[in-house]
Amino acid sequence: MAQNKKNQQKFSKEPFRKSKSVKRILTKKSGKIPEDARKGTIYLALGSNYKVKDDETNEFVECILGGTVITPYENINVAAVGDKVHFQSLEQNNQGVILEIRERYSKLSRESVKKTDNEQIIAANIDQILIFMSVADPYYNKGLIDRYLISSEMYDIPTIICFNKIELMDLTLIKEDLQPYQDLGYGLIFISMEERKNLNEIDSKLAGKTTLVTGPSGVGKSTFINYILGEDILAVGKVSAKHMKGKHTTSFVQMFDVNENTRIVDSPGLRELAIWNFDKLELQMYFKDFTGYREECKFIPCTHTHEPGCMVKDAVEEGEIDIERYQSYLSILETL
Repeated sequence: MAQNKKNQQKFSKEPFRKSKSVKRILTKKSGKIPEDARKGTIYLALGSNYKVKDDETNEFVECILGGTVITPYENINVAAVGDKVHFQSLEQNNQGVILEIRERYSKLSRESVKKTDNEQIIAANIDQILIFMSVADPYYNKGLIDRYLISSEMYDIPTIICFNKIELMDLTLIKEDLQPYQDLGYGLIFISMEERKNLNEIDSKLAGKTTLVTGPSGVGKSTFINYILGEDILAVGKVSAKHMKGKHTTSFVQMFDVNENTRIVDSPGLRELAIWNFDKLELQMYFKDFTGYREECKFIPCTHTHEPGCMVKDAVEEGEIDIERYQSYLSILETL
């Protein structure tokens, strides 16, 4: 896919200085913005440092958060990649201070990895999510796919599931194994970055949108993004032979311009996704394959785990609901 070379940024090698500590940022719901404040979009977040692209000049400015930031949100990371902001230039060359986080139209978040019982925003203002997996080396993780699907449906964000490395497996068997997702209406794409197969199909789905590309490490995500950008921007890692899991090559979230109307957001390789602010009884609503069965259970509400007269369990036993999807439901339920 073509890219806008002039505005392309290379952040991966050494984005900018790293803070030794992140100071406490105060927030408020409203306030006055200075007349000389500029509008921009966050393209990279690393600790307390941010790369902001000026909406008018397309210039990238290294920013920090102001001592007090205007924002309607209370997540643990005050600002995230994709956030629309107001910022003010400092006297220092090409530096600024973020004053306001403007309203988000979408987000993907998870429970904070710091175990502080708070929401951590992965990315904001995205149009769709591309879940990137591989059919082998390492094998795809259905449980992780289900967690991504739940999170995307919570925030009503369209989702595409892409499977790389199809040259390594019998594609007929893979498609058969993944048929339950196809039956539920999820878009599946099968590609080979090694052999450059079926890439045009995914190019067309990215055009004109801001897409968050996410998935575990080692599945070829960085290779894919480098292909989309037309040059080697991201480091490419290898798969750990000991654990058959990918080595992390991306430790921070960053956004890239593919062209004037198309952007992709690269997120760290996630081996798990802790769903934020989720009630146990709410979980079943995001398993679309339970629809038509959960309403007929003898007891309402029903957790579909131990209750007599549970139509969801009956449907699993009859093969009408995929047993792996049901096991995924049980696994997620235990963590809530």
